[in-house]
Amino acid sequence: MAEVIWSPSAKRDLHAIHDHIAEDSVFYARRFVERIVDQTTTLTTQPMKGHVVREFKDLSIREILIDDYRIIHRITSGEVQIIRIFHAKRILRPKHLRS
Repeated sequence: MAEVIWSPSAKRDLHAIHDHIAEDSVFYARRFVERIVDQTTTLTTQPMKGHVVREFKDLSIREILIDDYRIIHRITSGEVQIIRIFHAKRILRPKHLRS
């Protein structure tokens, strides 16, 4: 069973998504954040869940899609690190994977 660890960047992304959605609806903001967190908890037992991130073609860097967002995670020995939560329309570059 892998441990799921959130990078500081991913935590900031999650808060920013919440705040953006909350401008229209606090209820839906909370609900969407819960969906994201629920998906990341499944990585404890299914670390290979999702697709390989097309920009990197590295089997250890994967993504789970939720609506217009990409939950980017890296698999290492015994842990899964949530690296970023990125809007699908944005271009993902190597610099974005740094915490």
